[in-house]
Amino acid sequence: MSYLDFDEIDDLDVLAKLLKMSYSLDDWNKVIELSEKLNQCSLQQLNEKTENQMRLKRPLIYYCGYSNLMKSEGLQKIGKYQEALKYIDLYKDMNWYGTMTPQEAEIANDFKNYAKANTLTIKVLQGDHIALIEYVDYLKEHPQEILCGLTNVTRAATYHQWDIDNILSSFPNYINNYDSDGDTVKNHYYIDLLYMIALYRFTRQEYVDAIDYTLLILESALTLKEHNGYKKSTALFQMFHSKASLQQTNQYTGLMQSILEEELRNEKNLMFDGLDIRPGSFSNNSNQQ
Repeated sequence: MSYLDFDEIDDLDVLAKLLKMSYSLDDWNKVIELSEKLNQCSLQQLNEKTENQMRLKRPLIYYCGYSNLMKSEGLQKIGKYQEALKYIDLYKDMNWYGTMTPQEAEIANDFKNYAKANTLTIKVLQGDHIALIEYVDYLKEHPQEILCGLTNVTRAATYHQWDIDNILSSFPNYINNYDSDGDTVKNHYYIDLLYMIALYRFTRQEYVDAIDYTLLILESALTLKEHNGYKKSTALFQMFHSKASLQQTNQYTGLMQSILEEELRNEKNLMFDGLDIRPGSFSNNSNQQ
């Protein structure tokens, strides 16, 4: 998205959409840049009370809170935890927004809940084991946060060498039985979770499980069309293929073959027979003529 001139964009819904897109691509610098632009434009509308508010898909307070939430997320992802906490404070208490309608007050309360979760996230990532227990309890009470939350728990466990097998085993349906509803952000969270579990297993030298998760990432990424997941899983498998069993190697080869066959179908007159790429029916028909 580097070719876009963000200075020329002031539509809040367009900026919010670009922000979600950058998040799904793990482009944290772009997330921070876009969140700053969204915040600037939303505050400008708040201060000017412009008529543009009438054309927004959501109440203006949403964009004010969302911009700060996403900037805190971007800062958290690059390890700037203390700076991220400053932006969490901005959507934890949104009384600065002014008088609110009941709908706006409900949105402000939602952001307050997000702030609680994201503050716990940072504490956990910093190695606070007491916060980990509180965070897991929070996730059980807020199932919509489980995919993202478990990713953070697993990331922290990988950083701080915690054993979280008992935590992971208490959320089996969110790991091995994921059912996509077409939500690209949720799909991204799921792939990210699998990736972190694979890294967690690799750091514990549990190679069989680690490679099983690597293959699950690859299979899921292909189904969900998650390019980053495909990239990460193939890199992991290639680097650790010597640790793979014959069955795992065959599974990987089968997945790679299915990708190649899919791509060659776009060429119409080429096919892969399991050993070689050769001309298909087009060439044969030409020769017969």
